[in-house]
Amino acid sequence: EDASSLSIAAFLNKYEEPNIPCVITNATTKWPAMQNWSKQYLIEQTEGISFRATSGGAPLPSSFEMSAYFQYCSSTSARTEE
Repeated sequence: EDASSLSIAAFLNKYEEPNIPCVITNATTKWPAMQNWSKQYLIEQTEGISFRATSGGAPLPSSFEMSAYFQYCSSTSARTEE
C-alpha cells in the first residue's frame, strides 16, 4: 500500500482492525534523514564511537566503528555469508 495515498483512517479500517498484514511503501520519502543520512555523514557524525554488532552465526559480538562496518557490509564476504 502506498503511504502517500493512505490515510490513517483507511489504514485502520483496511489493515489494523481486521488484522491483515500489509507492506507500506513510500512511508519515509519526506523524512529529512532520507536526504541527510549518507554513509559519509554517518561516518563523520560517529567518528571515534564503536558499535556492537552480532549475528546468528557469530559466536561472540564484535565492535566496529561506522566506517569499518560499512566497509564490511560492502565486502564480498558479507554478501556471501547469508
